[in-house]
Formats: sequence, structure tokens, C-alpha cells
Amino acid sequence: MQNKTPRDIILWFFLAIFLVSTFMIGWLFWPFISIIVLASVVTGIFNPVYKFIRVKDKINPPFASFLTCIIIFIVLFVPIVFFVGILSNEAYELYLTAKSAVLGKHIKSLLESSRVLETANTILSNFDIKLTGEELNKAISELGKVVGLFLYEQASAIASNV
Repeated sequence: MQNKTPRDIILWFFLAIFLVSTFMIGWLFWPFISIIVLASVVTGIFNPVYKFIRVKDKINPPFASFLTCIIIFIVLFVPIVFFVGILSNEAYELYLTAKSAVLGKHIKSLLESSRVLETANTILSNFDIKLTGEELNKAISELGKVVGLFLYEQASAIASNV
């Protein structure tokens, strides 16, 4: 019986270290899970292309792999970089427009004379709050600024991952 106790301690120690190391490896790889899944999807999609290129006996496997990589680059990454660049510019323009808070006079007058604004003020008068067109303009501008900055940061993050 005395031999079994140290074996149990060693087993439990090993299991604890194994679980901790498994958790830490999972924690290390967690940011890369989406990229690994995307890579497996791209591999599954372009494997038939590689096999089609490889069918001919004149093309050796390394050159067929190189051609497949070039096709993947042209089909996937060039359009992604192009669209992310456009999205980044548009998001930055939205951020700058919202930051300058430029709304036309017609829109301001429409907001101030709107029946919706009057109804909202009637409801808010119970709480001693008055909503003006200028405050609404500031709120819309702030919302546009936050959304534009968020989109710009997301496009930059996507571009840095590509």
C-alpha cells in the first residue's frame, strides 16, 4: 500500500501540470484560431486547384505549389487589400466629417421644426429635460464620430492581419 500513495501523488501532479500546460497552450493559440480556421478553409478550397495543376506529369510538386500560392494571392489577397483600403478611407472620411459636425442648414431647420422633436420634448418635459436641434446635432455628430473611428480602427486591424 505504501508504494501506491507516491504513485497517486505523481499521477495527480502530472495531471495537474498537464491540464495547466494544456490551458496555457490554448490561451497562447486563442488569438490565432480564426486565422487557423481560415487557412484550413482556403486549403480545402484550393486543394483541387493544386491537384488539377499537378495532374500533368510535366509540372513537379514544388512548382505546382508555387503556382497555387500565386493563384491564392491573386484571387484572395489583392481584392481584400483593395477593399480594406477603400473601407479605411471611407471610415476616415466619415470620422472627419462627424468630427467637424457639419450638418446643412436645411437638416438643422428640419430637426428643429420636426414634430418628432416636439413629441420628444413633450415626453421629456416630465423629467425637466428639453431637447434642442443643436443638442441633437451634437449627438448625431458624436455618434458618427464614434462609428467612423470604430470602422477605421477595424479596417486598420484587418489590413494589419492581411
